[in-house]
Amino acid sequence: MPPVVRAAARPSTLMLAATLAYIALIVGGMLWRGIVATPDYLLLLLAPIALLAGRFKAWLTDWVPFIALLLLWEGMRSVAYRFAATGVHWGNLRPELALFGGHLPGIALQQLAAAGHVAGLADRLASGVDLLHFPATLTLALLIWLSGREQFLRYSAAFFATAVAALLIFVLLPTAPPWYAAEHGLIHGLRHVMTEVMPMRWSYYYGSLDPNPVAADPSLHSALPFLGYLALRTLRPRLGWAALAWCGLVWVSVVYLGEHYVLDVVTGIGFALLAWGAVALASRALSVPARAPGWQR
Repeated sequence: MPPVVRAAARPSTLMLAATLAYIALIVGGMLWRGIVATPDYLLLLLAPIALLAGRFKAWLTDWVPFIALLLLWEGMRSVAYRFAATGVHWGNLRPELALFGGHLPGIALQQLAAAGHVAGLADRLASGVDLLHFPATLTLALLIWLSGREQFLRYSAAFFATAVAALLIFVLLPTAPPWYAAEHGLIHGLRHVMTEVMPMRWSYYYGSLDPNPVAADPSLHSALPFLGYLALRTLRPRLGWAALAWCGLVWVSVVYLGEHYVLDVVTGIGFALLAWGAVALASRALSVPARAPGWQR
């Protein structure tokens, strides 16, 4: 008689709350010390949660490949523009000006903050949201994994489908973000806020990478947390709403910082929806039982 395989117990609300508190503590401590919480750091720092949940072997099986693929993709993305067959495209600059009547939302947000005498605070908050990109993305992934492994595997497939599709675009059509256009004189009045905020230390791996300055469209900062929302909304509806609220903060922040146009954000969301839909269709197709021989309608 084959052994009975039991599904992992659904984590309690207390377990999820403890997980969020632990992550907030370690990530907050790293940022306080001026260290960016990158995936290579977080893989080790999040392992105690797997031990506490009694799923350490599953953690190794699911998360080591996930982080390894993510780090490999980051390395490829850092050199993507070197292999681009075309010159730098100015991206959504003209469409955005046309859509918003000759005004850019990023400049408007910065001017609004300056007029309200809260530019310094807005800079720090938006930069903080941007620096939380990795820990927030991995936290959403961890919450999905704790709540349902099958959903985590779907999320992982959609995650890397989105990342690979974006990488192809970065190679075929490298697009400039607003701050790049400003530095080249195409935009006036936009500050590159991330260069004005606190200096941060990166891990050895990320410090060795060459940042890609022309990977604005699609916005993966916008796409990846939205994938987390799509995966969580059925597993944990309340956490799903919280994830969507975080997405809203990210979308506003990347526009305020001059890292992306609004249309970059929209494209990123569209990529996430397409990837999630494709994975859902593939999952349904794979779950359809085969017809028995001689079956007829």
